[in-house]
Amino acid sequence: GDLSQRSSLMAAAFLKSTPEALESLRPDQLLAWSEQGDRLCRGNWKSIALSSLYFQVSPALLHNVSLEAVGRIVDIVDSLTERSYELATTCLETAPSIFAALPVPDREPFLRFARAVARASWADIRLYFERGPKLIEGIAPPERARYLDLAARVTAEVGRQGFPLFSDAATAMGTMPLELHASLLTFAERLSVGSPIAAMEYLKSAPFISSRLNPAQMADRKSTRLNS
Repeated sequence: GDLSQRSSLMAAAFLKSTPEALESLRPDQLLAWSEQGDRLCRGNWKSIALSSLYFQVSPALLHNVSLEAVGRIVDIVDSLTERSYELATTCLETAPSIFAALPVPDREPFLRFARAVARASWADIRLYFERGPKLIEGIAPPERARYLDLAARVTAEVGRQGFPLFSDAATAMGTMPLELHASLLTFAERLSVGSPIAAMEYLKSAPFISSRLNPAQMADRKSTRLNS
């Protein structure tokens, strides 16, 4: 009833999508699902279209992520509307295919970093959604959550530099043997306590350093850095 009072377009999208949404939701979650869509509506035609889009695409999202995760995606999309409805629409449209393609363990960490990027540099969200999944493919699967969470912490500290650092460091790590990724991240995490930028710069430089030092020399270099 409330939706029909806001917009017949939204109400129609809600009714059409409800059967598919119920494939993933309990009946008692239906109200929360509808309220998340309603939250995007501010009464103007662009927001009505965005809210209607939510009802169209969210059932597909719910096949792959929780209702709570969809809520966090709505938070990101909602924050983007303050800058660009076009960008908000693009992110919402592409979210189902992005999260469907991501391996299950990567979905929540990917979303945590997305929130950090949206807060720090809204314009980089499109790049992250376009390039992020491919960039993290080069990182050893067990270490991807650690890398994304490190990138999120760094981005919270350094702002607009965060996404370029994430991109460059992921590209560099992708050239390194997978079995080295855990130790590289352990050292970077320790560095990040004192200097978030230094942590990512270390990961960016790892291929160059490793091409000139053997493993024992790299270990000596790490201990020298930590003690200095």
